[in-house]
Amino acid sequence: MRITQGITPPSQPKESLLKTVWIPLGSLLVAVLGFIGRDVPLWTVGVIVGYIIFVVLAVLIPYLTGLGRWMRKRMMGRSLAAKFYPQLEQATTVLLPNLETSRGDTVYYVWTSIGSWGEAAQLVRPDHAHLQTLYAWLRSIDARLRIKKRRGFSKIADELSRMILQYQRFCEEAYRQLDALASAGNLPSQKLRNLKQEWNHIRDKHNQTLKAWEDTAKAINATAGDHICQDYYQLLKTIE
Repeated sequence: MRITQGITPPSQPKESLLKTVWIPLGSLLVAVLGFIGRDVPLWTVGVIVGYIIFVVLAVLIPYLTGLGRWMRKRMMGRSLAAKFYPQLEQATTVLLPNLETSRGDTVYYVWTSIGSWGEAAQLVRPDHAHLQTLYAWLRSIDARLRIKKRRGFSKIADELSRMILQYQRFCEEAYRQLDALASAGNLPSQKLRNLKQEWNHIRDKHNQTLKAWEDTAKAINATAGDHICQDYYQLLKTIE
């Protein structure tokens, strides 16, 4: 006979003690009380009434506990929204210009302008598609923030923090490519100087923006007593 190994039959769900013991027992007690009629000691009635109260509480307490947790979470979300929604809106306002391709004071602009040098062709390849994706994502977050639907604060704060983390990784890739170009030794001294100056200038602006958001994210998490959003970001290094 062929035996199939590695297949475990599905387990039957375990019924709660309340359903398997207490409720059937209560039904039995009530039935007995009805059979006996009125000629029962007062203490017997007290036992059955006490039992019914116990079963009702056993059924309701888990639901009441869950309702209490839900209400506390909802109240905390409203409190966080009232306090931090303006900071989220400010963060998107500050970040959006950093993702625009037409601006000359962004990491992407420095990346592309240096990437156009003939000596950089093999090492510097700006990721335009990634930038477009990030820009569309941030515009979407910004539009939802302006609607002022504060019930979803925790979710949108987490989404914004993850979007900023992706933007940070985009900028880190720019740093790696430009640093590799500076280290390759193929640039004339003047171009090498320009590369370092332009990168280090834009790096400072970028790090200030990221640090401001990081402080906001840490304040959100501290107030909530929970890790709602990413609150640590690696700052960009200088090109030596």
